[in-house]
Amino acid sequence: MLSETIKSVFLIKTPLQYLNALEALNQFDLKPSDALLILLADKKSLPQLQSLVRSEHDWGGVVRLLTAPLLLTMTSVCRNDSEIDRTNGSKTPFANALFAVLKLSFLAASLPALRYVALGDLGNPLMRHFANSIHADLMLLLDDGVATLKYARQRQDSSANLKPLRRAKRITLYLKRALLGLKDKPLGAVTFFSVYDIKVAAADRYVRNSFAALRQQACAVEQDDRVYFLGSPLVEADILSDEECFSQLKAVDDAVAGAKEILYIAHRRESPERVQRLCASLGWESQLFDYPIEYQLAIVGPKPAVLASFVSSALPNCRLIFGETLQICAYRLSPEYFSKQSSEVGSRIDAVYKEYEQLADESFKVVTL
Repeated sequence: MLSETIKSVFLIKTPLQYLNALEALNQFDLKPSDALLILLADKKSLPQLQSLVRSEHDWGGVVRLLTAPLLLTMTSVCRNDSEIDRTNGSKTPFANALFAVLKLSFLAASLPALRYVALGDLGNPLMRHFANSIHADLMLLLDDGVATLKYARQRQDSSANLKPLRRAKRITLYLKRALLGLKDKPLGAVTFFSVYDIKVAAADRYVRNSFAALRQQACAVEQDDRVYFLGSPLVEADILSDEECFSQLKAVDDAVAGAKEILYIAHRRESPERVQRLCASLGWESQLFDYPIEYQLAIVGPKPAVLASFVSSALPNCRLIFGETLQICAYRLSPEYFSKQSSEVGSRIDAVYKEYEQLADESFKVVTL
């Protein structure tokens, strides 16, 4: 039976989490064929995840949770990636996200005790529900970008940067717990698998993610003479206004001062119309890659002359992958553009730049605009 071969389960939402899952397979000496991959991706993340799953590894099973049957057990799990090819707008009776709790409960009940459960997003109630519904020797937390810094602080101090949930969210969670059996309580001891040099709670463990697997795969890709500027959904997240974002990008353009052309690499959660408008005003080209930037530069190419951004988890990741062979520049947002936001937003951005400053060397620069 397929369930007897599965020794670990990976719950993934984003392409970055998937790359970190591949690194975890390598770091913890796990066979992909012994692992079950559960995709909780939304429509914006699914295309890149589809490309990655097709190009990497033979998983023991792949489940796209949204389109999976309600009575989800190991007998209904695919042994290949065909599950992710179902249409984004699936009209199956149980495609509503409300049924996800029941699906994960049925799946957990059909699995034996596991060696590892790896979560891509500690803040996701569905992932915590699965982790609380099954026994595993080790609960592994994959990097979820800079949110990992927040999760580590919260586990050290449960009152750190906690925002009260909106009333509608509280009611939804209450109903899921009461009617669907959602088990989203905080997890016990966990292991952070992270590129960040973080301090963890006394009960937790930290394992450094050095991107060793992707670094070994990195090819001698073609070189591009341009600067690649990585976009971030700062406007969509209400951290910057559209005007503030343009002002900061104009400051980057002035800093480069025509020395090199700039290609804006759009984030999948940015508005395409806004990106097109901003780039037209700046005289920049823009592009949306099929893969996460780490994989794109290492495996597909080309590799830019300089990789830059305001705030992006790809900057420290690419430093680990490429070392001194890639120039990286983090442009620090002017404080007046985010200090007026909530203290949580300001402190999180400040924490990211402090991490960047610790990485600064000849190939990694932090530039104040």
